[in-house]
Amino acid sequence: MKKILLGIIAINLTLISLEIYSDEPANTVIGDIAMTEANHSEAFNQMKKMLGKWEGKATQYTGNVIDTNSEFRLVSGGNTITEKIVEDGVEMLTTYADKNGELIVKHYCARWC
Repeated sequence: MKKILLGIIAINLTLISLEIYSDEPANTVIGDIAMTEANHSEAFNQMKKMLGKWEGKATQYTGNVIDTNSEFRLVSGGNTITEKIVEDGVEMLTTYADKNGELIVKHYCARWC
């Protein structure tokens, strides 16, 4: 009986570990509603290539060269990309999301641009 019980436990642990490490996309469930992954536009998928941290220099229209860095993050269940931009110590935010199959970009500027 102990061998059968240990065998059942081993099989269950194997099934649990297969589920955890599966490459299949996981469906998110909120309450009783299963949230499916959205189909993204080609433009959104291209923006995903920017994910990560970037830094460099930017030349202002006055000719001044300033430090700049950006961090692109995938948020909201993979449906929105946020870009935190810091130019010369001033922080701004840009969001990228799809609406009706088109990429919608919203920029929140620190100064009047």
